Amino acid sequence: MSEFQRGMIVGARSSGGSVTETANLLLFARSTVSAVVTAYTKEGKTTSSKHNSGRNSKLADRDRRVLKRIVARKHKQSLSEITSEMNSHL
Repeated sequence: MSEFQRGMIVGARSSGGSVTETANLLLFARSTVSAVVTAYTKEGKTTSSKHNSGRNSKLADRDRRVLKRIVARKHKQSLSEITSEMNSHL
């Protein structure tokens, strides 16, 4: 859902429309409208926090570059050899 759509939901709800009326007007589910309005009233913002969700990477950027360098330099090595060389760098 875009930031504009979230703003439309908050605006429609702030102008006095019910959750059901807002959902029908903007063609969103009632639960979506309710969640956006609740987040706006609690936190005062319409942005989504989902950009921070997900699992952290096991490899840092530097480790990823080291791994690419190892594979590019010795591309005919077996996985176990690459793994042992990578582990020696960590």
